[in-house]
Amino acid sequence: MTYAQMTALLPEQDSPAEAAGRGFFASSTSLSDRKKLLEFLLENARYEQLMHIVYCGHINGNIDMKNTGADYLAVTSGKSNLHTRYFSLFMQMIDACEIDKDLLLPMFFRAATAGKKDPLRVWRPSSERVLIRFARDDYDKVWAYLRTRDADFALFAVLMQADRELTLQRLMDLAVSGKGINKVALRKTLRAYKSEVLAYLRPLYATLKTDERVNAVRLLKSMQNDAEAMHFLQQIAQTEPSRSVLALLHASEPKQKETAAAFDRKQIEKFFFEAMVRGTATSYEHFLHRFILPPFDTVADSLFYSVYADGLLQSIVIVDKGRVLDLENQPYDFPAGSVVRVMHPVELNAKTEFIRRLNIEQPFDQIRRRVFLPSAEDKRRNGCFGIAGTVIELGAFRNGMRKYGFKALHRDSDGMCGEVGLRRGGILCVLRIAPIDFEGNRNGTVQAQQVRFYAERDVIRLGGQRYVDDIVPLSISSIDARTFSECMYSVYEVMGCK
Repeated sequence: MTYAQMTALLPEQDSPAEAAGRGFFASSTSLSDRKKLLEFLLENARYEQLMHIVYCGHINGNIDMKNTGADYLAVTSGKSNLHTRYFSLFMQMIDACEIDKDLLLPMFFRAATAGKKDPLRVWRPSSERVLIRFARDDYDKVWAYLRTRDADFALFAVLMQADRELTLQRLMDLAVSGKGINKVALRKTLRAYKSEVLAYLRPLYATLKTDERVNAVRLLKSMQNDAEAMHFLQQIAQTEPSRSVLALLHASEPKQKETAAAFDRKQIEKFFFEAMVRGTATSYEHFLHRFILPPFDTVADSLFYSVYADGLLQSIVIVDKGRVLDLENQPYDFPAGSVVRVMHPVELNAKTEFIRRLNIEQPFDQIRRRVFLPSAEDKRRNGCFGIAGTVIELGAFRNGMRKYGFKALHRDSDGMCGEVGLRRGGILCVLRIAPIDFEGNRNGTVQAQQVRFYAERDVIRLGGQRYVDDIVPLSISSIDARTFSECMYSVYEVMGCK
C-alpha cells in the first residue's frame, strides 16, 4: 500500500486506523512509504492513530509478538509485557525508517506524562526510558525541550538519570535566577536534594542580587524540616541588609527552639573555606554588612582577604573587631566598585609573601595551604606531567574521587576507564590514568600519567559520558592561578601525594 492510499484511510484525527495498519505492515509496502506515514502522524500529533497502527503489527502474520526481534527492553531494562513488546516493535520501526528524534520527543513526552484517560499511558514507562537514552545521547536537546514544556518539572528525573550533577546545577540556577517558571514546582523538585542545594547556595548567596536572594531564601524555607537549612537561614537573618529578604525570613516563620549555640561554627568555617577555594567574590558593601559582623566575625578575624578593582588585585586586608585594616594595621578604604575574596596564598607576591611565615592560628589552612604553579615545562607541553608514575591503591583512589569531586569521564566497551575529571568554573581538569576497570577490579592500583585542562563547553557529551579526545586543551597560561592551583591540589591529594 502506498503512502497516499494509507493517508486516504485516515482523513480525520479520530479515523479508525486498522485498515491503514494492515496496509502499513503489508509486505508490498515500501520502507519509504512507511517512513512518510510515520512522519505524517508524528508531525500532526496523531499519536493514538499511530499507536493503533502499531498494534496491527500481528494481523498479517509476519510479526511474531512473542519475539519482536531484538526486544527493546533488553536494551532499556524493565518489565516485559504485551504493551512493551508493541513499544519494542514501534522502536524497531522508527529505527528502520530513520525517523528524526525531534519528531519523537513530543510523543514520548506526552506518553511519559499521560494521565489515566490517555491511551498512551500504557507506553509511559517505556517512553521514560527512551527519554533517558535520548538525554544521554544529546543532553542539551532534551533539556531545552523539557525546559520549555515541562512546567511542573515532572520529568526532570529523566535528566537526573542522564547527568545528575549538571541537571541539579541548572535547576538550582533556575530556582535562584530563572524568570517565567513555576518556582513552586521547582522548589518541590529540589527538596529531595537538600545537601546539594546547600552546597550550591552557601558560597553563592553573598554575590546574589536582592531578587535572587529572595528566591534563594524561598528555596531554603521550603526545606523547613532540615536543621542545616534552618541554621543557614538564621545566619542570613543576622547579616541580611535587604528589608524584602528580612520580611520573607520572618513571614510565617515557625518558632525555633532556643539552642545554646545559635550558629554552627563549623558551617561558617566551611563557608569561608569554600569561598577561598572557589574564589567567590562579594561586593565590599556586602562584605562590610555581613562578614565582619556576628556570627561570622569569630572566623573572619583570623583570615586574610584580597581586594580587587577592575579585575586587578589592589590590596590584602584583615578584619579585627568589626574593622577592616591593611597589612600595616591601618584602617582601609575600599576603592569604588571593588570586590572582596577570601585570599588564596597563590595571590601573594614578593611584598606580601611574609604572610606565609606568620605564626597565627587559623580555622583551616589558608596561608599555609599548598600552592601549585605551572612550570616552564608545563607551559611548553601544555600539560602537567609531574604526577606521572605515581601509584595509589584503587580503594584509596576511589575514596579520594568522592572527597574531591572527580568523576570517571567514560568507559570503553570492556568497562575500562582511563580518565577522570574535576569541574571548576567552566573548566574540566582531566587526570589521565593507566586504564583500569573500576567496577571489576576491587584490589588493583591506579597509576597517574598526566593532567590537562579543557573548556567544559568543548567537551563532547555522548551517552552520559564525556570525551576530550581530539579536543584542543586550554592553554595553561590562560587559566586563573587560583583555579590551576586548586585543581592540581586536588589531583595530588587524590593520588595520595601529601
